[in-house]
Amino acid sequence: VGNVVDVWEHLANEKETLVDLGSDQTSCHDPYQGGYYPVQLSYDEAQQCMKNDSTKFKELVHESIKRQIAAIDKLYERGMYFFDYGNVFLLTAKHAG
Repeated sequence: VGNVVDVWEHLANEKETLVDLGSDQTSCHDPYQGGYYPVQLSYDEAQQCMKNDSTKFKELVHESIKRQIAAIDKLYERGMYFFDYGNVFLLTAKHAG
């Protein structure tokens, strides 16, 4: 069990693993209040950062989403079909830059 960013990056770096279909079930309706947990922090660290430094937490969410999109893009370039499940993930990625 781990952060989905770690999983996407692992799959993107595995040249022999073929991924035909991908989606994301992350609840990004409120990514800065616990809807998205950045890969750089443990759950407890994220909880503390959300509470004590919301600006830093938002920056970490954006960095994490950019990493996630980069990994998904690698897989897309190798033929994976990716779709947004209606959870605002791609819109949140757009806001992250």
